[in-house]
Amino acid sequence: MTVSFTTDRMLNFGDCDISGTAYYPSYLNILNGVIEEFWTSIGYPWHEIIWKERWGTPTVHLTCNFSKPSYFGDKLTFRLMVTKVGKSSVTIEHTVHCGEQPRWSGFQVLAASWLEKHTSMIWPEDVKAKLNPLVDALQGFSQQLGGSSTMAAMNTEPTDGVMPGQTGGQAPMTSTVGGESTNSGTGTSAMGTDDVTGSDGAKRQDG
Repeated sequence: MTVSFTTDRMLNFGDCDISGTAYYPSYLNILNGVIEEFWTSIGYPWHEIIWKERWGTPTVHLTCNFSKPSYFGDKLTFRLMVTKVGKSSVTIEHTVHCGEQPRWSGFQVLAASWLEKHTSMIWPEDVKAKLNPLVDALQGFSQQLGGSSTMAAMNTEPTDGVMPGQTGGQAPMTSTVGGESTNSGTGTSAMGTDDVTGSDGAKRQDG
């Protein structure tokens, strides 16, 4: 099993400011599309779980580190790793590259939520069965590297050919986002927090 989910996005005209530099709110919208694509890749497309099953995965925490600017026309490669699965949350780490150059990275927590009640829910067993092996695969790969941290693992090329990315070093910008995205792309599959409030306003307990 691969240790990361990877997909590409083109930085379009509408994603940039007047100087042609990526506008960070657009980054977050693109990232939301990547998250939606990830869920589709493991068998849970948002249009089905939201409309038919009436649950969702709002973001309850998001921290981003922007190391270098991106520009109109750049093709960005997004890589995400699932690092922890709680009772009702999943923790994900992101890196974003243009070619081999790191552009930004992120740390995100999603919480399972009933849409009708706006309350947290325990992950269904079939969802956990898809998420937990991704954590196990990452931990196994880290052990091969001698117990390196997740971000160190993302700086290393795995033997299966999926090359996680690097991160860079500005002060973090913290934001919370949620909802759906109209971004699309083609990806490949290779994800608790205590007493947190989601982007839908629901209070959640997790472990």
